[in-house]
Amino acid sequence: GSGEGGKYLVIQEWGVRFPLPEDLRGDIKYGLFTFKDGSESVYFTSKKIAEKSTGNNCDLAYSDDSAGKGVSGGTIAVSRSATRPEQIDDRTFQSSSFWYTLGFSNGGACYEGDTGQDRGSFNTKITAGIKELQDL
Repeated sequence: GSGEGGKYLVIQEWGVRFPLPEDLRGDIKYGLFTFKDGSESVYFTSKKIAEKSTGNNCDLAYSDDSAGKGVSGGTIAVSRSATRPEQIDDRTFQSSSFWYTLGFSNGGACYEGDTGQDRGSFNTKITAGIKELQDL
C-alpha cells in the first residue's frame, strides 16, 4: 500500500509507515514472514532489481518450511520483536513498544553483470527510511 502519493511505504500488517525518497516511490515490493517462534520479519526488494534478477536471486518468494512461513528473499529485511534484543547496535532501534533490527537477506549478485551497486544504494535508502518508522 502507498500513502500520500507514495511518499511513505505503509506496512499494513504492522500498522506502521516510513518515508521514501522520491526515486523509490512505486519501486518497492515487500513481504511478511512469520517465524515458528512468532517473531516476524518484513523483506524488501526493488521492483527494478527484481525484474532483472536471475531466478529468485533478489526477488521475493513464498516459503513454508521449518523456519516458518510467508514471503522472504529480497535484498534487505527488518525484524520486529516485543522484547529488547540482546545485542543493540546501529541496526537496532525502538519504535513504540517494539524493537526493530535491520538485516541483509541477500549478499549475492542479483543479475548478470551486477556489481552490487543497485542493491547497495536501494538498501541504504531503505535503511534510512526505516529508521524514521512511525505508527499509522
